Amino acid sequence: MKIFLTLLVILFWSCSNNEEYNLFELETFTNYQLISLDSVNDIENFNSKFWYMDSLNDKMSFVAKFDFKNGKFDKYSIQGIKLEGLPYLCLIYDCRKRNTLRLDINKDYQIVDYEKNVLDARQIKELVKSNILNYGKDPLLSDEPKFANISIFLDTNQEIEKIAMPLKHIVDGYLEILTTKEKETGKPIKLLTEDFPLNLYLRQVIHYPAMISADTYEEIEGEIRIDLNLIIDTTLVKEN
Repeated sequence: MKIFLTLLVILFWSCSNNEEYNLFELETFTNYQLISLDSVNDIENFNSKFWYMDSLNDKMSFVAKFDFKNGKFDKYSIQGIKLEGLPYLCLIYDCRKRNTLRLDINKDYQIVDYEKNVLDARQIKELVKSNILNYGKDPLLSDEPKFANISIFLDTNQEIEKIAMPLKHIVDGYLEILTTKEKETGKPIKLLTEDFPLNLYLRQVIHYPAMISADTYEEIEGEIRIDLNLIIDTTLVKEN
């Protein structure tokens, strides 16, 4: 009897523990296309697929099947996570500079800050909440929740599948907002997502050419000046 009760408690706990992620069941999504990370697992491939889909229907999004309890992509899951891309021109022009929380991924697939310090789960969740609930206070974050977005920057050699745990931390921070707002307003979580959406973007890190140093610039400028003098001298010789 004790064993039966123990199993019942474990089963009940397991079910209740997963209820918070019901918001991400596949049947709740609209205008989406499932993507398999077996074939789309790097940012360049992701961008290419997204641009093609966006050219056909700019209201569509990608959804990847995701196991939120264990923090991993799982093609057998009945839940998913929506991953957005940006138009081609946004590789050059920062189309989402405003309202954006930028999260960089290091070589170990950890989220780091501007000084390359690794952020733990609590810090990631606090950053997510700070961005969505900023209301224009910090000019580097969102103006209001509806416009808030989180951009995860990946290098071309990094695998999307390996950012699963950081994605789980982001989602957990987002759910904490909804849980708090549900208690404050009495609104069901599903309705709250309209005012507090989760906008996740995958972005490509662009490596710009190194800037020319002052010494190199002076050296190049000197060479140009010498070449111009040679041209002038040659012209004078021909005229004589």
